[in-house]
Amino acid sequence: VYTGNVTVTRDAGIKLADVPFSVTVWDFELPKAPSLRSAFHDYDAGYRRGAVSYYGYVPGGAQHLSLAKAMDEDLLAHRLMPESPFNVGFSIDSTGHIVPNPEGEAVLESWLARPEVSDYKLYFNTTSPFADPLGADRAGAINYLRDAYEWLSSRGFLNKVWLRQVDDPDTPAKFQLARDLADLIHQANPNYNAAVTAQFYKPGVASYLYGHLNILIMAGWSFDPVASAQRQAARNQIWSFNALAPGIENPSPFWQIDFPLLNFRIFPWINFRYGLTGLLYWTTAYWEEIQARGASPWTDPCSYRSGASCFNGDGMLVYPGKEVNYLIPQNAYGQASSASVYGPIPSLRLKALRDGMEDYELLALAASRDPSRAKQIVIQVACAGNPDPGNAAANCFHHWNQDPDGILQARAQLASIITAPR
Repeated sequence: VYTGNVTVTRDAGIKLADVPFSVTVWDFELPKAPSLRSAFHDYDAGYRRGAVSYYGYVPGGAQHLSLAKAMDEDLLAHRLMPESPFNVGFSIDSTGHIVPNPEGEAVLESWLARPEVSDYKLYFNTTSPFADPLGADRAGAINYLRDAYEWLSSRGFLNKVWLRQVDDPDTPAKFQLARDLADLIHQANPNYNAAVTAQFYKPGVASYLYGHLNILIMAGWSFDPVASAQRQAARNQIWSFNALAPGIENPSPFWQIDFPLLNFRIFPWINFRYGLTGLLYWTTAYWEEIQARGASPWTDPCSYRSGASCFNGDGMLVYPGKEVNYLIPQNAYGQASSASVYGPIPSLRLKALRDGMEDYELLALAASRDPSRAKQIVIQVACAGNPDPGNAAANCFHHWNQDPDGILQARAQLASIITAPR
């Protein structure tokens, strides 16, 4: 236990208060590699629509590249993964084969070798890098996927790799597309993990996706514990995702400014409760609607509007550094940041998410020592003490602990399990 005192002063050194503090340091470290996988900021992954446009940087220029690097690194610093890290991928020829590119491959290998990078979504979707992957470009798509698999597996990175081509299908045609693309991926190599965002209650999920997709990324507001357990027993990975505020009559931990910070922190706890292994969020710097109104994210919170509804702070976990003159210096991240650029200012919402990601590590460490006690603690926090009736309407995504002090007390209990003599 360390103790000290902080003196708060104002202009001219006038003292306002002395604030005593104590810090308890636990005798263990969190692993660098996050145990809870994640994928944030797939929308506008290159930051062109949001930050690049907001700052007036030239797309593809040195400032753009440096800004994208700074934004991706900021997510990593919060134990979260950029779903599509900018400028990190393969070069291919017209037949789909990977073209040797030592410089580009060195960037990719350096990124994937970092222990804090838990995930990498291989670039492949319905229109790029092939315009018609299920038709005229099928052979090229398979060549690309097979070459990428060989490259990634030979370097020991395959455990970090997955693919996602279709977002939340809601028609038979879109469900069929998600299924056909997953089958194409598995034709290239059956060991690939193909993912899709979806919602358990939609009929097409079971009839089209089960048995074809490896990772089912399910909305928290429509989560079904029974279906999740069944798919996990069938060796699917189940993740969760969040966006907007649907189903307000039966709320879940929505991620807007209007709601408590605990809503952000609690998501990893609920994930642990149900054995969910990943967390996805659509974007982190959605400033474009605010910019279109000639406003600033610092003073106008309405980041996303749908009809008369305003979703304050949705898709906006960072603020622009321009208004507060926060600059990332040149070469801050080596050659990838050759220009000085305005940096992202993390919101308290992003900090709360990082706290939740760290809480997940405490749960994982404690569960490795005392699984039953760790389960009791996670039920107390994630489910407000309710063991969970196990249905889609009354599960822990709708009945979660809303006492921040309860989380702090639970963390101390987890630490005592981790540090107890064996």
